[in-house]
Amino acid sequence: MARFGRLALLAFIAVAAGGVGLPSAQARTAFFSHLDDVPVPPGFTERADLATAFEGAPGRILVATAEGVGPAEGARAWAVSALKGLGWSLAEADDRQAVLIRGRETLTLEAMPAPGGRSILRVRVVVRPAPADPE
Repeated sequence: MARFGRLALLAFIAVAAGGVGLPSAQARTAFFSHLDDVPVPPGFTERADLATAFEGAPGRILVATAEGVGPAEGARAWAVSALKGLGWSLAEADDRQAVLIRGRETLTLEAMPAPGGRSILRVRVVVRPAPADPE
C-alpha cells in the first residue's frame, strides 16, 4: 500500500476506533502479514501460525487470524469500519460474520469469543481472476 494510503488509513482508524469498545488506534496500526491492506484491530495480534493461502486458476484464497482481548463484536465492528475506509462495501452481516466486497475481492470477517475474555477474528479474502479477453 502506498505511504499516503497508510497515512490516510491511520487517520481514518483513529477516528473510527472511538466508541466500539476497543483501545484507540492512535498508536501504530498493524496489518496482517499476507493481507497488507487489512488492519489488525487494536489489542489484537496476528496468529501467523494459522495463516493459509491457496492460489490456482479459479482465483486466490487467503485466510488470516488474529487474537486479542476484548469483545468479538467490537473487533468485528472496528474492522468493518476500518475496511470501509479502504474501499470495501458491506454486502451482508449477522451476529457472527460480516461480508464485504471490493472489485473482484470478497472479504469475510468472523469474530468469536475465546476463553479468558479473549476473542478471535478470522479474515478470509477470496480474489476472483479477471475474465479472460476473448480473442
